[in-house]
Amino acid sequence: MAKLKRNAFMNGLSGVMEDWTFLWTHGQQTVMKTQDMSKVKWSKARKATVAPKVRAHYEKVAKKAAR
Repeated sequence: MAKLKRNAFMNGLSGVMEDWTFLWTHGQQTVMKTQDMSKVKWSKARKATVAPKVRAHYEKVAKKAAR
């Protein structure tokens, strides 16, 4: 994980860009490689927390974005 110094470009930057995640932790901005969740095996309890219609919508959006 890299720590960044404040500058005009990075000031207030947060979110995901390509394979990198930018976030604020304990008042400092950090950048890290975005985790690959494609091979994660979700537990039954975790799967049950997402409504089937909502899950289907987000899976459709994710497939479209991956193209």
